[in-house]
Amino acid sequence: MSGDNPFEGKVFAASGILSRRSQDEVRIHVEIRGGVFKTAATKKTNFLIVGAKPGDKAEKARAMGIAILDEEQFEAMLASVPVTQDMKDRYLS
Repeated sequence: MSGDNPFEGKVFAASGILSRRSQDEVRIHVEIRGGVFKTAATKKTNFLIVGAKPGDKAEKARAMGIAILDEEQFEAMLASVPVTQDMKDRYLS
């Protein structure tokens, strides 16, 4: 992978009601690009994707220094790393 891939080796979580994708879809998009998706934000989390009504999770994430992405920012991040056949092959193996 190129050093320009913001997903590679990074840990993502999501909170709130996502309007563009389900959490399962978010997980797949993150993992196929080389990231890890967790259901809860921890000190190891790099990015928290927030939708409507994220609750206390977003505030706790900010306090831990986790970068907060709204859905539009996450979609832009996805667009910056197009899925290649190599990514698909690795993900499906």
